[in-house]
Amino acid sequence: MQRFLRIKQGIQRTFGTLFISLLLFGLFVLRFSDAFNFLIDLPSEDHIWCGSWELMGPLLETFYNYSTDESNDSPLKLLWKRMSVEMRKCTLCISQHHQAQDMYSMEYDSSSISPLLSVLRSLDEERVGQHLKEINARLAGGEYIPERDNAEVVSVMFEVFMSF
Repeated sequence: MQRFLRIKQGIQRTFGTLFISLLLFGLFVLRFSDAFNFLIDLPSEDHIWCGSWELMGPLLETFYNYSTDESNDSPLKLLWKRMSVEMRKCTLCISQHHQAQDMYSMEYDSSSISPLLSVLRSLDEERVGQHLKEINARLAGGEYIPERDNAEVVSVMFEVFMSF
């Protein structure tokens, strides 16, 4: 994986972001499951939406089937769990995630993309709602530590305000 990241960075420096996006889209088409595994296995300091948005954007379409996926450890559910953790503390990840959804709504006919966006909206509402409950529980239980938890509060409020 480190080798792939070095190759990606070298190509990006040489040919630019558009080329790397096209290259990664080609990898996506040819190696769909590898794309999931690549994103899931990124080092924890490399956020999916921050560093690999050009690969993650097209993968959003697969979330249409999220509710029919019964396995808790499927690549789709593992990817969502990882993105959810990253979006707890990273406003750039939140912004990229919502920009990708906005791009879908602008580029595709609403009748064809509405079901996917509805699923994503539902997943986002569930994720943000759960996060707010956890923060409130920490506050109520006297377990809130500002140095540790402030980034989560900022991120969740950022996402709530983005939704208006």
